[in-house]
Amino acid sequence: MPDRAEPAPERASADDLRRQVAIVAAAPYLRAAFDCVGEYVVILNTHRQIVFVNRALAAAKGPAEALIGLRPGEALGCVHAGAPYAADGCGSTEFCLTCEAPEAFKESLFRGTSVREGSISLRENGEALNVRIRASALELEGEPFTVFAIEDTSAASRRAELEGVFFHDILNVASAVKGLAEAWDYLPEKRDEIFRDVRRGAQQLVDEITSFRMVTAAERNELAPTFRDTSTLAVVREVVSLMEGLAASRHLEIVVREDSEEVTFVTDQGILKRVLVNMIKNGLEATPEGGRLTVHCARKGDGVRFSVHNPVAMPRLVALQVFRRSFSTKGRGRGLGTYSMKLFSEKYLEGRVSFRSSAGEGTTFIAEYPIAPAGSERAGVPAPAQDQ
Repeated sequence: MPDRAEPAPERASADDLRRQVAIVAAAPYLRAAFDCVGEYVVILNTHRQIVFVNRALAAAKGPAEALIGLRPGEALGCVHAGAPYAADGCGSTEFCLTCEAPEAFKESLFRGTSVREGSISLRENGEALNVRIRASALELEGEPFTVFAIEDTSAASRRAELEGVFFHDILNVASAVKGLAEAWDYLPEKRDEIFRDVRRGAQQLVDEITSFRMVTAAERNELAPTFRDTSTLAVVREVVSLMEGLAASRHLEIVVREDSEEVTFVTDQGILKRVLVNMIKNGLEATPEGGRLTVHCARKGDGVRFSVHNPVAMPRLVALQVFRRSFSTKGRGRGLGTYSMKLFSEKYLEGRVSFRSSAGEGTTFIAEYPIAPAGSERAGVPAPAQDQ
């Protein structure tokens, strides 16, 4: 049997690719078997190039002829496979180091089979596709191939993840409120403090429920923005005030930079607040006890810019996955905060979310928005003059 030790990094020649396609086509039982399943099924050569496409994938991403020779990420429309810096396509960027598809392929070479679960960010709509990948070694006419079955598990996994996050967070907050309520009778001298903490806990419960509803609606394309004039500094102060209780519970400080600017722009305030809450919450979780989180807002060219800085740098492998749905350093099924920042901003507010992180500077998340989104009544209207 041919050596299956390592996948070839380069692509096959045109002649070799045509020969391999012909080898697979000469085994009609493969099409009969794979065309009757709903999963996407491809057969790959040792260069991870597609030499066979089943009916389900051809119907979704075809025509089949156009997919021959591509790699899985290219055929599915992975945002990283089509990026300008992906000179060699799928598998050639540092983002690919965290992708499960190449790992499933490699594992099948060593063990014969592999099952992996992960997500793929799609360039066509910016959404994440949750997938279960099954890879199995196949030999035809003495030549090695790999059967690659890709199951879209998005609906089930998203529902389970959302519910897991929601019930985890709700239970934590509800338990804390219950404990405070029970202390009311036993600690009369601390009732003012207890009452304050109960109010904070109740507000956090409302916040968690609102977050769950908004993410669910956004992923169903049911979130309808209501655009109106908004003050950058006013919304920042409101969100910071909301998050001060969480910061205090972790002995952290949130500071609004003195050079923050009062700028009037048009946005959906509820969605924007959700983005800023998640930016601050993410920063608080990363900051060690006694640390400080810095929030800033200002005019930026033809738009506005919000930023949240914490003093801790992200490891590179974390940075590569930070906006991926379901990724979290806190464990599986916990990664919705950074994902939802990008989802809300880029899908509904015509904005852009990014970050920078280094050992000397810490981590800064940045959200940028137009003065007036194209979908608002104020689109194309000059922004109001700012107070000097």
